[in-house]
Amino acid sequence: MNANAGWFDLSENKGRCGLGVNMGLVGWNTRYGDFGWGPSINVNGVYLDFLSGGPAHEHSKVRLGDGHLFNDSTAFLANVGYQLPIFPWLRVMPLVGYCQTDAGVTDVSKTYGHHFGYAVTNSYHPYIVTPGTRRHYINFGLGVFVQPVQGLEVYAVGSLHALYGGISINLGAFAKHKN
Repeated sequence: MNANAGWFDLSENKGRCGLGVNMGLVGWNTRYGDFGWGPSINVNGVYLDFLSGGPAHEHSKVRLGDGHLFNDSTAFLANVGYQLPIFPWLRVMPLVGYCQTDAGVTDVSKTYGHHFGYAVTNSYHPYIVTPGTRRHYINFGLGVFVQPVQGLEVYAVGSLHALYGGISINLGAFAKHKN
C-alpha cells in the first residue's frame, strides 16, 4: 500500500545533494544551553549537521571600569539522520547525535586578534572552561523538511537537546533539470 501511495519511496533520495545553514537553541534542556548556528549537508538522504554557540562575551568591547571576567557558556551539537520521503515536497527524518555543553569565564582583560598589515582585526577574548562543568549528552529527535519551490528546502528539527530550523539548497535539483 505504501508503494502505491508513494510514501517512503527511498529512490526519491537518489541524486539529492543539499547544503544549508541552521540556527536555534543548542544544548536545550541542559543547564548551559545557548543560541547557535552551523552548516548542514544532505547527500542521497543522509543528513549531517553541526551547531555551535557561545561564548557570548568572546567579542565584547572592553571599557574602563568593566570587570575582567564574565560568566559564559558554550554548546556544541552534531547530528546524523536519514530523510524519509512522504510526498515529493515533504520529508521526515529521525536523527541521532551528540551534544556537549560547558560553563566558564571569558577574560576580557586579555585580547587577541589577527594581524593584517598595520591593523589588528577580529579581536576576541579567551574563554576558559570551569573544571567539572563540561557535560556530554546523547541527542535524538525528528526533523521535518518542506520543499516550497524546486531546489529550496526549509526545515525544523526538534530533539532532546536542540530546537532549530534552517534552509537548504538542493544542488541535485539543478543538475537534474539542466536539459
